[in-house]
Amino acid sequence: MLSSLGTPVCRQTLMATGHKGALVDVDGVYCFYDGTETPEYVEAVNQFGHAFDGPECRDVITGFVSSLAGKKTPQEINDYAMSVMPETPQYVASSTMQHLVERKWWPNTQISLPVMVICTQNSGLDPDNKQKMERLYPNLDYTELTTCGHFIHMEQPEMFNDKLKAFIDTQMNNKQAGEVKILFEIRPEVNYVTHLYTLAGLGFSDEEYTAKYGYTLPKAAVDTLQKYKDYLTFGQGEGGMLSGTFFFMVSAETFANADSLQKVMDKYQEMAKSYNSPDEIMNVANAIAKVYVDNYDRYLKDVYPQAKKDMEERQNQLCQHMKDHSFVKDWERVTGYTWNRGDYHWLLYRAGAKGPSYNNLNENTNTVYYNQYLDYQLAMFSHEFGIFLMQDSIDPIVEEMKEYVRTLKSTKDLTYVPWSAFESLACWYNCKIAGQETEDYRNFGNADVKTFCQIFDRLSATGITDPAELYRKGIMEYLKE
Repeated sequence: MLSSLGTPVCRQTLMATGHKGALVDVDGVYCFYDGTETPEYVEAVNQFGHAFDGPECRDVITGFVSSLAGKKTPQEINDYAMSVMPETPQYVASSTMQHLVERKWWPNTQISLPVMVICTQNSGLDPDNKQKMERLYPNLDYTELTTCGHFIHMEQPEMFNDKLKAFIDTQMNNKQAGEVKILFEIRPEVNYVTHLYTLAGLGFSDEEYTAKYGYTLPKAAVDTLQKYKDYLTFGQGEGGMLSGTFFFMVSAETFANADSLQKVMDKYQEMAKSYNSPDEIMNVANAIAKVYVDNYDRYLKDVYPQAKKDMEERQNQLCQHMKDHSFVKDWERVTGYTWNRGDYHWLLYRAGAKGPSYNNLNENTNTVYYNQYLDYQLAMFSHEFGIFLMQDSIDPIVEEMKEYVRTLKSTKDLTYVPWSAFESLACWYNCKIAGQETEDYRNFGNADVKTFCQIFDRLSATGITDPAELYRKGIMEYLKE
């Protein structure tokens, strides 16, 4: 739970811990840096942040505290605040307020966890405050008070406690009921990575995006990424040596600016050293990392604000479509497996209309190009959930099958078979759930879906129901054919 100046601390904590938990915001302070702020706004924010620097700090605090009272704030609360807050040491007040307004603490990263915001108009809210909160917190419970002062929990304790209890009860009930939320999020990190991959042509392409934003990535940066293309590209279950780090791991991180991204890269470097990575690979990784760090702040300033706005309408549309989904229970029913990984996160990205979409970043997070054909997108959301659900059982067999097909003497390239079988199995189950052919079945790229699905039909008819057994025997039958 945060109140007032605790806003950036709690937001940073949630982002650093992978967006786990819930957030209660009691009249929190916000500095909005979304690319639309005027010089006058920035100057006013900075003046506020430095107002506590001088010898008159106590008087400044006194005036600030007096502005926090509402028309109906009880006098005893005013008296208490005035007896405590002006006693704050000057160095504490000055440091706190200076850091509060620093841009680096205010990324426009969405937090899709359940959030309750209780705020008061007495704090000088913008008329569109609710809309701003909804952009930061898609899963929002919002209350805006008109007569209360800043000390909401002291001034209206019964109302506050009732709302807090109801919010907590709702989260506990959802957890106990096993409800899984499907969350659609817009974050800068994965959008930056796909921006680089698209502008450098690393398996992603997008003529419209490149024409609009190509100028933001210097030619030297593009040349460096192109030089190491074989290390970075991926697809169909295979990938370059550094694709796991520079696409998947970086996309799943949280970093507010170039300085924090540099810390991420330093962490990766230490990990690589602990694994005794060859100097040649370390040098390649360092060159790529430099491109990532050097161009991130410009991306945040010149690209991300508009890219984020471009995706918000589709984000809202997808949230509406997924409100009453049943595919979690449907997948558990047809596979016999149980989902135990919490809420399921979809990260939308703006660049790269053509390329390997639907990439698993971790155990419950996936990426997707935001503006695909809607029916296909909805089918793929179910498809990818099924991949995650079956992963623990099938991933070990995938590696075993990769090794096996490499030993076969064949004039055909069979390395795609383990990947193709897994994707086809997800398509097969998706059709079973829908009771008809689904869009992923009809349009799944280079996977030999129809052949595999016919094999799964035959194996299922013999009484095989376990997905892992269907997968293993399905590959062996496919290789015979």
